[in-house]
Amino acid sequence: MTSRTKTQALRLNTYAAKRDFKRTPEPPPTRGTARNKSQSHIFVVQHHIARRDHFDLRLEIDGTLKSWAVTRGPSALPGTRRLAVRTEDHPLDYASFEGVIPEKSYGAGTVMLWDHGTWSGASDKEMLHNLTQGHLKFTLHGARIRGRWALVRMGHEGQRENWLLVKDRDAYAEDDDSLAARYSTSVVSGRSMDEIAEGRASYRQASSSRKTTSLLKFIPPMLCTLADKVPEGRDWLYEMKYDGYRTELITGNGAARLFTRNGHDWTDRFPDIAEAAATIPPAILDGEVVVFDAHGLSDFGALAAALGSGPKAPMTFIAFDVLRTGKRDVRGQSLSKRKAHLDTLLATFGKPELIRIAPTLQGSGPKLLERIAKSGGEGIIAKRAGSTYRSGRSKSWLKIKAIAREDAVVIGFTPSSAGRPFASLAVAQSDGDRLRYWGRVGTGFSARTDNELGAKLSRLVRPSPPEGLEGLDLVPKKVRWVAPELRIAVQHRGKTVNGLLRAARYVGLREDLSSGKSHRSSLRGSPVPSPSRQTVSRDTKMPLTHGSRVIFPKVGLTKRDLADYYAEAADLILPHLENRPISVVRAPDGIDGETFFQRHPMKAMKAGIIRVPDPAKSHPDYMALDGSPGLATVVQFGGIELHGWGARLPDLNAPDRMVFDLDPDGEVSFATVRDSAFLVKEVLSSAGLKSFAMATGGKGVHVVVPLNRTQTWDDISGFASGLARRLAKLEPGSFVATASKSRRKGRIFIDWLRNKAMATAIVPYSVRARDVASIACPISWSALKGLESAKPYTVKTIRLSGRQPWAGYFNVDQAIAPRALEMMTS
Repeated sequence: MTSRTKTQALRLNTYAAKRDFKRTPEPPPTRGTARNKSQSHIFVVQHHIARRDHFDLRLEIDGTLKSWAVTRGPSALPGTRRLAVRTEDHPLDYASFEGVIPEKSYGAGTVMLWDHGTWSGASDKEMLHNLTQGHLKFTLHGARIRGRWALVRMGHEGQRENWLLVKDRDAYAEDDDSLAARYSTSVVSGRSMDEIAEGRASYRQASSSRKTTSLLKFIPPMLCTLADKVPEGRDWLYEMKYDGYRTELITGNGAARLFTRNGHDWTDRFPDIAEAAATIPPAILDGEVVVFDAHGLSDFGALAAALGSGPKAPMTFIAFDVLRTGKRDVRGQSLSKRKAHLDTLLATFGKPELIRIAPTLQGSGPKLLERIAKSGGEGIIAKRAGSTYRSGRSKSWLKIKAIAREDAVVIGFTPSSAGRPFASLAVAQSDGDRLRYWGRVGTGFSARTDNELGAKLSRLVRPSPPEGLEGLDLVPKKVRWVAPELRIAVQHRGKTVNGLLRAARYVGLREDLSSGKSHRSSLRGSPVPSPSRQTVSRDTKMPLTHGSRVIFPKVGLTKRDLADYYAEAADLILPHLENRPISVVRAPDGIDGETFFQRHPMKAMKAGIIRVPDPAKSHPDYMALDGSPGLATVVQFGGIELHGWGARLPDLNAPDRMVFDLDPDGEVSFATVRDSAFLVKEVLSSAGLKSFAMATGGKGVHVVVPLNRTQTWDDISGFASGLARRLAKLEPGSFVATASKSRRKGRIFIDWLRNKAMATAIVPYSVRARDVASIACPISWSALKGLESAKPYTVKTIRLSGRQPWAGYFNVDQAIAPRALEMMTS
């Protein structure tokens, strides 16, 4: 035995002393392994449910696995610190261990191989030195965790050696800390914790021991026809258009195969999905394999990378139809009945991260497409509810893309601070001799097109806008005007409520078009009408009285300034207001005068006001807003704050969100409130719920949970109440779940009472009736970490252009799981 292997053996003495290898299936220590210098060092992450639930990170360094027990698992959100307690060295053979450590043994419990791969960085000698210094840096190359990481020693608690595991900011960093919760099966066997505990064979073991020749045969899929507009009517069903690979999943006899739309067997390219699907009864499912980005949108680029040599992002099979169930061919049945069969088939399937059903979208088809376009989605699929399944292309299935292509007139540009000829182009729609401002185009340019367009623009600069330009009040002040002689082709994702292009991208210069004409693409339907003159704007002719009245004396903001803000913010705020009853905080004489809460519209409030009958039929009508005219009316009548109900028309008994208002006592620091918001987020995440943060513009933070309107107020209120009370019981010195001010002293009230029928919460981007005119501002979780106040933005300081901290919010399709609901309400 060499001196090196003796040292390795000594390092494993503690490991051996803690275990009885006659009882435990864990591998006994060996003399160590002498590795070739050219071999990569391995790492493994094992999910271990023992006395407590944790993840074990093990790095091969100098012949053994250096080990840390990581609380709550690794987080890929930079700056998030995970406690990692150093444990004894393990033998290299432990890197392949997965199984059950028996009761009364050290570490008794279930062990899953959650991830494995190699790591790179310093040499063994350098890593051993850095280990003694308490600071390790390394790069992981795994299936689930990748990129640069660091372990930093914090000190000792008795015999415990405490470290922190931190993700570095690189291409593999994420904007939330859901990494550990995202994967619930073994990276090797495909088994869940329960399946490992029960001793079930892995998918690979099961499938290799069974014949798969009895699987059902591939059936060519039914295909969509491209359409210009969304059909409407009760006989149409709507689904999200996913950007992935159309795939047919065939299950049966304890195995599964996946085929492309052309019948090519791609099972080996989707192994995790195939493993999971092996438990599904015999069937043929039609769907799409996708990779979701951080905002919940399908990302074809990430899918292509995952199938190639790029990052191995998790893939999901989205099932939207079923062709056979067992020996029964259901293609001749209606789509509605087939969807019911699909629901039954997958009702007990417990791995939604791998296989899930495509939700049927509720509401008006055109409005759904508009909403999808706003959030950056691909488009919509419309299907006749009564259609049968027929291979080949059919007009019973229509595909409507959210991306449109049109021609626009260049009327100006914004200067660049990065040395480019321009930052963006200001464009207009041409309709005969009329021009209407259409927004800005800021992407799609190359160095060549920059120079080409820059040279042309420099010759066309003029001191004033084109004569008769409509929508002039919507043009940013920094735009420099040019003669309207250039025509360009642009792609976009629909129009805003003010008729502006959304996410416009430059396609090319239309040198074939003469001045004053714009040829619209046939990819979309009829032209969008000009915006209503009732929208709030800087136009001095708009119907706003007492515009010079000072509403916020401390900062000198007038009623006109407030109207201008809501005009600029309309595109961001209106999606949260659509069909939602509201209450308004009014201050007709400014915030230093009387302020009051108004729930019912006045008789004179007409433009843009939707009257909502009282569900209980015991009060006057409530109100909702119909687009920008409604915002204008609110401002005209002295409204400042907008508070929305937790449900939308037409069904006010189907909540679409849950709100936790962290309302601190005056003695509580904002840093404490901020940390508490992350605790609420973590608890919600453990219940399978995605949440979003909002700085309220007052004292606290709202944690908002979008819901899919499939549950009742009793469900939502019961869950919210249970969560608040559990946190208050867990940390009574920090939280209180009752509204009593006397009990709130020095603590944070977790206000769950907003989750009741007709209760309200401040709407995102609403102005607050506070002295500085602060904004209730959505904020990303990563940005919240550095926030120092609940009032980060005011009407004067906020920059609305390009804000997307809640990107993907309207695409989240989730409900409270029955198990989580039962736990919180018990």
